[in-house]
Amino acid sequence: PSRNGGKQGGEVALEVRPEKISLRRVADAHETSSNGLNRAVGRIKQAIYMGTTTQYVVDLPGAVSLTVERQNGGVAMPSDAPAYRDGRLFAPTDDGGRFVEHEEVLLEWSPAVTLLQEQ
Repeated sequence: PSRNGGKQGGEVALEVRPEKISLRRVADAHETSSNGLNRAVGRIKQAIYMGTTTQYVVDLPGAVSLTVERQNGGVAMPSDAPAYRDGRLFAPTDDGGRFVEHEEVLLEWSPAVTLLQEQ
């Protein structure tokens, strides 16, 4: 048995609240260690600007998709809104830049906010 009472080697579903996952550019990830965080590399499939938040649908290897939710900065300004260029959506990032649909990104989250459910 595992430490949490489940069967070792069994299938589990990983659950993390969308707002608990942070997004970073893959290039930035090579400059820092994981600091004990869970990490996965994915590709932004869709960015949905919701006013106070932006939701990202991120495709992961193995035909898995998940949603990441990020708070948009302070007072909504025109620069916070998404922009389209060449048919691709550029959505706001914490560093003032924009994530691009189809961009490869690094997802990070704390093991403390990770729930495992046996299948």
